[in-house]
Order: sequence, then C-alpha cells, then structure tokens
Amino acid sequence: MFTLPNLITLIRILSIPFVIYFLYEPTKDKCLYGALIFLFAALTDWVDGYVARQMKSVTNLGKFLDPLADKLLVTSGLILLLYHRWVPVWAVLIILIREIIVMGLRDIAAIQGEVVPASISGKIKTFVQMIAIFLLLIHYRYHIGNPYYVTLDFHSLGYDVLILAVIITAWSGIDYIIKLRKYIS
Repeated sequence: MFTLPNLITLIRILSIPFVIYFLYEPTKDKCLYGALIFLFAALTDWVDGYVARQMKSVTNLGKFLDPLADKLLVTSGLILLLYHRWVPVWAVLIILIREIIVMGLRDIAAIQGEVVPASISGKIKTFVQMIAIFLLLIHYRYHIGNPYYVTLDFHSLGYDVLILAVIITAWSGIDYIIKLRKYIS
C-alpha cells in the first residue's frame, strides 16, 4: 500500500536520474546542482521515516522500499564518482560488497517470514556514506569570504569522510552478519 512515507521514498528514487543528468558532464555549476539534488534526496530518507513514525504507518513495503531507495541513491552516486575517477575502486567495492551480502541475508530472512528493518549501524552507515558522496559530488574548491578568507576543498573533505564511511560500512556489515547468522543455518 502506498502511504505518504512510501511516496516520499519514491521521490528519493525518482531524484536519481536528475543527479545523473547534472553529474554526467561535471562542470562546477552542474556538480553543485547535482550534489544539491542528491542532498535533497538523501534528506527524504529522514523525512519518510519521521512521517511514518508520526502517522504510525510503518509498513512492510516501506521497510523494503526505504533501504532499496538508499542503496539505489548511494550506488548511483558511487558509480558517478567512479566514472569520473574521483574515488578509489577499492572503497566502492567494500561498500557494494557489504550491500550485496546484507541484501542477501535480508532476503534469506524474508523467505523465512522475517522482514528485517534497518539497524542503527545501518542507519549510521547510510548517513555517513551520503555525506561523503554529497561532498565528493560537489568536487570543486570554493572560496568563501571577501577576499577569499577560506578555501573549501570539497573533494578532499569528501574523500576523508568516504574513508570513515568505508570503516563504518565494514562495521555495519559485520553487525548484520552476526545478527542474521541464525537465518543461514
């Protein structure tokens, strides 16, 4: 059933082609626009959960769609960053391998009648990944102040946050494996 929170989640999914459009040929302006759309989409992750809790309309569809939308958004951002060679392949592989393993474990649990909602470690992982991707998508340096008191290098800042995201991603993957191991036997 499509509830308001599920529609908000759908907006996150439908934002992805716009991010791709702006980041395909990454001028400074297009990167900023694409990154802002990515940020808007990422914020809908918080909004849909908040609305679902307030309306008491947490559904199994929402439990499925929300992490799927997160993974589509994050994966699209990572693919764009790889396409432009702005991130190392190893970092993206760690993130994607964790996602595939956890999705597989969730699918096994679902076959056994258990819908596994996102854990705290999974939510932290997604939050940090989205911040890293947002900063990396901006990519360029911006001078702030007159006359340029501060220079913000969004790519370097995003890269540092990406390394943190990779560490948290590995931790979250281990956390899920431990919690869901009972469904494997």
